[in-house]
This record gives sequence, structure tokens and C-alpha cells, in this order.
Amino acid sequence: MNENTPTEKPLVKIGELAKASGVNVSTLKFYVKEGLLRPALKTGRNMSWYDPDAVQTIQAIRTLQREHFYPLSVIKRLLNASTGDSRMDFALLDAIHKVDEEAVTETVGLAEAARYANLSSVQVRRLFNEGLIGKKKTGHNIVFSSDDLQLCALIRMRMDAGISFEQSVFAFSTYATALEKAAREDIETFIRDAVLNPDFTATTGTEKIHVSDETLDRFIVLKRKAYNRAFGSQYVELLYRFSDALLHAITEISYVIEKMDLNEEARLLALATQGEPTGLLDLDECIRFYRTTVTDNGDGDIARSIAGAVRCRDYLVSLDANDTGAPLVAHILRLSWLRLVPDILVSDELAHRAELDLQTYLNRNRPDKAEALIRKIMEVLTHRGGSL
Repeated sequence: MNENTPTEKPLVKIGELAKASGVNVSTLKFYVKEGLLRPALKTGRNMSWYDPDAVQTIQAIRTLQREHFYPLSVIKRLLNASTGDSRMDFALLDAIHKVDEEAVTETVGLAEAARYANLSSVQVRRLFNEGLIGKKKTGHNIVFSSDDLQLCALIRMRMDAGISFEQSVFAFSTYATALEKAAREDIETFIRDAVLNPDFTATTGTEKIHVSDETLDRFIVLKRKAYNRAFGSQYVELLYRFSDALLHAITEISYVIEKMDLNEEARLLALATQGEPTGLLDLDECIRFYRTTVTDNGDGDIARSIAGAVRCRDYLVSLDANDTGAPLVAHILRLSWLRLVPDILVSDELAHRAELDLQTYLNRNRPDKAEALIRKIMEVLTHRGGSL
């Protein structure tokens, strides 16, 4: 302290301020450079004096950084706009930033975050690169907060339930993008209204934000359930239409091949439409899978419906129709299912491969009927597919 400094109260040099605050000089100089800390008096180009009360400001900066995770740009605006009741200002800012004091912990590095959630370091870094976690950095190292660890744990929970990591990244990113836009517009509207309201105080603002958060959280849960029911119902209805298309398509195709004098195959397809046994075990297995989609669409349960359809898809994709005892019938069942199934459950490539397999079989075994039969089968499937 220098009593000869020409001011109304004693000031201190930056070194003394560093000692009193427990923060090194280089950090304080950085605060000065960033506008977080201002000299009370400058007596030369390289000589500045500081108010001893600046220790409280420094401690507030450190607290907001380490315990509340505020960026320096926010801390600077808070300090510049301080009204004297800093505790209430911090409460308001905590509300805006959604700080949960019980959830605040020390940050951890990438390896520890991976161990915590039982994910690989590659997966954790992928979540960081997608902008889902790890917004803060210390030097060149990525660090993760308590909220980040909880999000990683959610990813692990989904993976344990059989939901792929990639699907979870897609789902979380989709929701995060929508929520980011909604949150930004919500807080901007709130702040704009607060500025224009002459009766606004930090106390009322804090209370309003807490109520807003609680009601919006409940709103999001309720609306997400409603949307899931609505979209789920749409997909269940789509599977119903798919079932009808399968049944009608195979009936029409049985008429087509009967007119082409393929009577045995037409008989077997007719049995397939009725779910009657054919006496060929491998073909009956193929028909059972095919008819599972026709007869069991989950009674409105979208998860059960999709699970059943996925089992059929996997079976038919791997099916060797030539080993079923009735190759042409099995090829037709396989192609019909893969050609008519909704795009969400299969790719065009799989359907195209099934068509080529049928064409190859016909060219080898029924070359005289191959071209006409393929054309008529595809006409039926195109017609029935148009109703989906």
C-alpha cells in the first residue's frame, strides 16, 4: 500500500492485490486485459493502482468460473451491470443459466468421462464433436461437467437397451437443435420483456424463470408423448396398409402364374394366402414369416409391430429361396415383402437384389416365361405399392 498516492483512499499495486486475493499476477493482468478488472488510478504507462475492494470482484469472478461455469463474457456483462445487490443478480443469472447447485461438480477429462459412462474415448469425443457435451476447454484439453457425464450415461443406457450409438447421436442431436432454437428465442423474449417492464426486479425475474422452467419442462414431456402417440399411430396404420398390400399382392400374383400354366406354384401361393401348410417345411417357414406381418401387426403397439417386421426382414434378406423346395414361390414371397415394405424398414437396394435373384432363377429354370412373368409380377407390386 502506498500512502503517498494522490487519492482519497489508499490503493494497492497489482502484486499486492494478487497476494490478497490468492490469484497470480498473470491472471489478474488477463482480467484487466479482458475488461473484468479496472485500475482505480494510472500514474504511468506501466503503473496502475487498484482499489483493495477489488479482491471481492476477483473472488466473484473465480466463483462464477469454477462453481457456476459462466464464460468470461457473461461475467463481464454481469459486473458491468451490477446494481449493488450482487447476490440477487447472481441468483437471476443462475436462473437464466439453469444452474443446479446440487449437480455442480469438478470437471473431468475425456478418459475419466469415458470410464464414468462405460463408453470409448472415441465415442465421447464424437459426442463432443457433435456439440452435445464438453463445451469448455482448459488449454488444449477437453473437460466435461456433471451434466455432460449424465448425458454420456443416457447414451450408455440406450446402448444397453439395444439402441445403437449412431441412432442415439442422431436422436440427441435432432432434439438438441430444436431445443437450442426454442431456448434462445424464449430467453431473448424474456429479457426483452424484462428490459421494457419498469417494474422488473431481479427477485421477480428469478421467480418467473423458475416457474417458466418448471412449466416448460412439463410441457415438453407432455407434447413429446403426444407426438409419439400421433406418429406411432401413423406408423401402425402404415403397417396395416402394408399387411393388406401383402395379402392382395400375393393373391393377384397367384392368379397371374396360374394363367401362365404354373399350376403347382399357383396352388402353393393360394395355400400361402390362407396360411395353410404346404407340406414343404422350408417353404412353410418362409410363409410363416411372410404371414406374420399380415396377421400380427401388434394390436397398435408400434414397438411390437416394428420388432416383428424387422424379424421378417432379416429372415427374408438372408433366405436362400432355392433351398425351400419351391424356389419360385419363395422368390415371389421374398420379393413381394421387400418390395412393398415401408422405406423405413428396408432399403431399395435389398428389394432390387431380390428382384434380380428372381430374374436369375427364372432365366435359368423358366426362360420361356421369364420376361413376361417378371413384368406382370412387378406390375402387381408397383400397383399395390402405390397405395402405401
